[in-house]
Amino acid sequence: MFKNLEELKQEIRAGKTNEQIIQERLQYLKSDEYKKSRQATVKRQGTKEVLFHDGYIQEDEEIAFASGDMDVLYSMDEIKIFNKLIDLVRQNMDKPGLKMSDLINIVNGYFSSDMETSKYYEIAQYLKEFGKYQKQPLFAREVLPMIIVFYNNSSFQGSMLEFTKGFLNFHNNLGKSNPEYQEYGKRYSESMDFKKMDSLGDVSLPISTIKGLKIAACTEKAMLIQNCLAFLGYDSYMLAGTLSSPDKKERHQFNVVRVPNSDKYIIVDAEQCVPAHVIEGVHSLEEVRSMKNIKTTTRTVQPKEISYDVDDLVAVHKEQKDKTDDDYDDR
Repeated sequence: MFKNLEELKQEIRAGKTNEQIIQERLQYLKSDEYKKSRQATVKRQGTKEVLFHDGYIQEDEEIAFASGDMDVLYSMDEIKIFNKLIDLVRQNMDKPGLKMSDLINIVNGYFSSDMETSKYYEIAQYLKEFGKYQKQPLFAREVLPMIIVFYNNSSFQGSMLEFTKGFLNFHNNLGKSNPEYQEYGKRYSESMDFKKMDSLGDVSLPISTIKGLKIAACTEKAMLIQNCLAFLGYDSYMLAGTLSSPDKKERHQFNVVRVPNSDKYIIVDAEQCVPAHVIEGVHSLEEVRSMKNIKTTTRTVQPKEISYDVDDLVAVHKEQKDKTDDDYDDR
């Protein structure tokens, strides 16, 4: 079983197949030996929003992309993407390291390549084109998971698209003057056991649900980047904080990677197209966890200056020590 990129290349040269490499690597990443070597995950109090995560995200771990009355959670079920990582290494055997821009392209392609075969493709497209939310993928990102879970737990007689129209009419007051939408809203409300829905708690889905739907944002991309980096043997960390740009400030999640055999760390941010920003003046994980005002420029068609501020993890950690295991995971 390889431990780093160079050892992976040795396994490839020795003739191991992708299937053999993936099976052996995942066996290690899921082992107690590996889990005990990682630092504790820190979550926002009372939620499953991850502020700090070290290494591979296990299948039974759920991560929220929003905190509120009903969080939307994703778990990591994606392993086929590791074939693409190994193939990328096979194509670059004589080159040192790994181009993080290639990794970002693979991850962004996973979420953005049209997947018309997805059973949720039609619903995602409809949500992105609907009324005042037209061309707003974040609306679809927030609503689609709830529609999937609600539909699967309702007695609705009809297609998921009809259910979606009823959901939008009932919860968002959309299409209120349209008799067709009023009928869908009525059918929707009659099919729902709202007490049952309340007992379901948070909406939880595997990450593969949104593959190819072009609705993923920072959290989902950071989760997949995290597992790709951990699979390849990098010391990688998923962090949350504030992203600032000339026009706004927003909550954000991204990844930091330690450059092998050094005390240097780089930011890898798939959502902002920052493939490898060396963090000046940061030479330890403790300093990574307290980063403030780290400035860089996106590598986009229209580059813009941005800066990262990591949440005060020390304060959060101290605060959560007295909380339950639901609030603080000390794997």
